[in-house]
Amino acid sequence: MLSSHKEKPRLFAGLLSTIFVVFLMFVCSGILLLLLSMALFYLDLSSAAAQYIIYAIYAISVLAGGIAVRRFTSQKKFLWGLLAGALYFAIIIIISFVR
Repeated sequence: MLSSHKEKPRLFAGLLSTIFVVFLMFVCSGILLLLLSMALFYLDLSSAAAQYIIYAIYAISVLAGGIAVRRFTSQKKFLWGLLAGALYFAIIIIISFVR
């Protein structure tokens, strides 16, 4: 029974760190998308190039999130990283459908 009592703080800490990592992923995406919008305005890039750059921005954000999960969690890093990536993906999909 003691192990289940100790699991609750670890679970809570893992959830908090995962939520923080997803927040960092969105901050990273926001900054990079802002830089892309400035580049589109000043450099007159094509929309096809912008589409590939947006895919690269999402990939960079997910990579940064994976690195952050490795740093902020102590156990079950793969599962917390999977949860963070799935949560990020789900929020991106929801936002794209609402738009």
